[in-house]
Amino acid sequence: MFLLLFSFLAYSSVPVLQGVTTENSTQINFLVEKGRDVVVLAEDIKSKKAIEPKLKYEVLRDYSDFKIIKVRFDSLKANTKYKLEIKNKDNTVLDERFFKTLNKSSSNPVIAITSCMDDSYEKEQKEQWQDLVSFKPDLILLIGDNVYVDKPINNISADDFWKRYVQVRQKLEIFRIKNLIPIVAVWDDHDYGKNNGDSSFKYKDEAKSVFDSFYSQEDEKPFFENSFGVSSRLSIYGFNIFLLDNRSLNTKESIFGKDQKNWLFSALQMYQKPSFIINGMQFFGAYHEFESYERLTPDDFIDFRSQLKKVKTPFILISGDRHLTELMKLSKQDVGQDSFEFTTSAIHAKTYPSPWEKTPNPRIIHGEGGSLNYGILKIKKLKPFTIVLQAIGPKQKILYQKRLVIN
Repeated sequence: MFLLLFSFLAYSSVPVLQGVTTENSTQINFLVEKGRDVVVLAEDIKSKKAIEPKLKYEVLRDYSDFKIIKVRFDSLKANTKYKLEIKNKDNTVLDERFFKTLNKSSSNPVIAITSCMDDSYEKEQKEQWQDLVSFKPDLILLIGDNVYVDKPINNISADDFWKRYVQVRQKLEIFRIKNLIPIVAVWDDHDYGKNNGDSSFKYKDEAKSVFDSFYSQEDEKPFFENSFGVSSRLSIYGFNIFLLDNRSLNTKESIFGKDQKNWLFSALQMYQKPSFIINGMQFFGAYHEFESYERLTPDDFIDFRSQLKKVKTPFILISGDRHLTELMKLSKQDVGQDSFEFTTSAIHAKTYPSPWEKTPNPRIIHGEGGSLNYGILKIKKLKPFTIVLQAIGPKQKILYQKRLVIN
């Protein structure tokens, strides 16, 4: 009994994240004690061939006892299962996981969308992540408030970013799963470090440095590219995913800033594919008193909408932040084509009663307040762009489901 228990613990001791992954490569990082010297290998499950990482380096801080080790494996086989081994220098296994490369030929990929990951909700986070993983998503998108850097800290310092990222990485169930799932992330205000923070935030450079350290999303053009701030574009399964930085370029005049907006719309015109356009706060949100693009910078939002109306390919807006879930129907008058905005929040954080009696939303199709939630997108067809969207609550309860078709 003791040996079995020890063996189980030994193989689940290191928080691991799989990041940007193509058919033939993957980026992975993991958190270990600063003084630990480790060997990292991937093994082809079928051939038993060991593969050393093409790239391996460490990221650390003088004041912390923990470091991030980043590795990249190249020359992998498409849609093939590998074992990741993390070993001590004496060849004892510290941890092992399993991962796959991208299955580019998948006809019905599944994407999970999450936001608002408060690590103080310990029981809820374990249950929610275990449930989410059972949907077997091909990709997980963390769209903001993935780390509550400013909770429970009153006067944040530059050192607190690394410390809080370490704490969250150690605690959350998603970083302990046996079969890794690629994760791509963007931030909102709490992982940026300041509630409703903007470009004037004095620690924004440290915030970005730590964000980049704890996620594995280096450029892999044309499949994946980083842009302004922590924004990025992922081209996958015949469509694009744009993750927009709504914090480090945010001013009183523009949420995303001129350069990021120009990059987005240039890319939408250049890559003639269906797209998901994502940021942490709601796009259409003037009906309520909280943060939204429409409420904070209304003139710039009008310009954003006018540029959306020039986009000829289908798109859907996705957002978080609100600690509720809702699906809005957007008209041609709104954005130039029939479309939708899907908001999902929080996977594990405080929730609030349904707000729509007090502040009705004229665009709402479905909504659910007072429930933890995350989104599951099942891509059915590219022409016409067809998605089965599910808002999922605790114990995998379907809060609502809608088949979306955009021509």
